[in-house]
Amino acid sequence: MRDAIFSFAAAALWRPRREVNAFAAEPGARIDLMLAFGAAGSRAVVVADVAVVSPLAASNLAAAAASPGGAAARHEATKVARYGALARAARVELTPLCVDTFGAWGPSALPLLRRLARDWGRQFDLHPSRAVPLVLGALSSHVAAAVAALLLQGAASQADAGVADPRAVGVLPLPVCSAPRAGTQRASAATLR
Repeated sequence: MRDAIFSFAAAALWRPRREVNAFAAEPGARIDLMLAFGAAGSRAVVVADVAVVSPLAASNLAAAAASPGGAAARHEATKVARYGALARAARVELTPLCVDTFGAWGPSALPLLRRLARDWGRQFDLHPSRAVPLVLGALSSHVAAAVAALLLQGAASQADAGVADPRAVGVLPLPVCSAPRAGTQRASAATLR
């Protein structure tokens, strides 16, 4: 996720930097991204820590049940508690970029991501009404791909452990689909189980 945001920020001419030690007061505290944007003389510097959290984790269930994106909002609060004072001392803005595995962003992430999308779109003469959904959709696709990879990894490790059906132990909460038959272009209804 961090690298996808970095790529959009670079294309938007935001001068992004990865894995930055932005806080002189605590040299070991590394932040995922430092973003500099805006006109010369009024350039804003934002440090962003990126996190993908599961709303199904026991520690996030109550927050996730209370509101959509609740798990991401809860994790944002932990980022602010950890880095907030350091960011104020360094005179930079801290924006946690937290998203849950269902695709809900934390509340402080969306304003920054929308601005990023508008600036990215400007480089390609895209109206914000086109650029914002493109960027947010691409980032959502990254989340979905990462979740799918983790599910497949869990299924593979269960298969290696001798579990016949990973669904039996709750590794895959979704139906398992078999691969398309040889010589077919796509899976038919008969190949879905």
